[in-house]
Amino acid sequence: MTKNDVADPHELLIKQLTKELVRELLKESDINSKPPESKEKLSPPGKMTKYFKSLQMSNLAWSIIIGSICLICIAFAWTNRIKTVNISFEAVSSNVTIHLTENWTLTSSFYVKELYINNLNTVIATDIDINFSRFIDGNLDIDIEPAVLTMEGKNICIKELILPKGAKIDMSLTNDIFAIYTKGEPVYCRIDTKDAELVLIEGDEEKSKRINAFEYIRIKSSKAFSFPTELKFTLEEDNFKLRNLKTSSIKFLEEYPPGTGIFESTIKSALIRIIETDDKEILREGDILTIDNIMTRRLDFRMIKNIGIKAFFEGSVSNVLAGTKKYERDLAPNFIEFIYNQNQLGFFWSAVVFLWGILWSLKNSIFGNKF
Repeated sequence: MTKNDVADPHELLIKQLTKELVRELLKESDINSKPPESKEKLSPPGKMTKYFKSLQMSNLAWSIIIGSICLICIAFAWTNRIKTVNISFEAVSSNVTIHLTENWTLTSSFYVKELYINNLNTVIATDIDINFSRFIDGNLDIDIEPAVLTMEGKNICIKELILPKGAKIDMSLTNDIFAIYTKGEPVYCRIDTKDAELVLIEGDEEKSKRINAFEYIRIKSSKAFSFPTELKFTLEEDNFKLRNLKTSSIKFLEEYPPGTGIFESTIKSALIRIIETDDKEILREGDILTIDNIMTRRLDFRMIKNIGIKAFFEGSVSNVLAGTKKYERDLAPNFIEFIYNQNQLGFFWSAVVFLWGILWSLKNSIFGNKF
């Protein structure tokens, strides 16, 4: 063996270290090239992305699904109407029925030529010696029949009139005779006069009094449930008004013929306005108007002799049907009509988007796109 055949120990050591270094570099390269499976398993967004990729749905399938969802939402909004609608209307009718939700008090007196009031518990007119009462020691004596009062003359003024909460009120105007039929709690009335003939019927007894000097008469009716209390006034003046009544229902119907259970519309004309959409509906004589679950903001009546009762209403209702009998139309807007006509709502979101754009541009100009 020659000298050259003997391996240099330094050379062997260098070769061995070089092999080890190459082996470590290759091992590290293999580790870095592997996908981080453990991290992907721990990441919820990664799981969701992997799940949707596994569905392998085409763009056509996604288009059908999204289009179906949009179609269902639009169909629901088109076929369903808003639950509460704000309306106003003016109507002329010969008869109106309401159900009071609050006590109502006459705000302005009116004059009549004649009056008739029945079912009376109390009639007091001190100066002409009228003092009728069905109460004895504070207790109602049912053996005493309710009284009937009639008056005729000049300067008969209805100074006070109180209709009770919960009363069902039926009003009519025929020529110049204004009638109120009320069921429920007692009605209170005060009459001032100085030139009239008074007749008070107490059972079989009839008292007649001539009033030549100023006198005021206080009356109070009995409770009325089976048969209504009747108040009839022959109006002396035109355009007499009842203001600010609160009611849970209003109907323009009259039973005709009486006792048959058949009701006919008493509307002569009407104009209805849907406040949300500003749509208007005109009703002609005999058309039907049905409204339910009323929240009254304003309800006034004006008595126009030889024409009828002119009603003005504004408030919210849950249902409004109007039109020719058996062909009534629901006037409440659907959700699409409601949203389309909300100009204020549209302006609000337009302002939001406009302001957002200004602030976003300002942010980019100051902080740049990376912030």
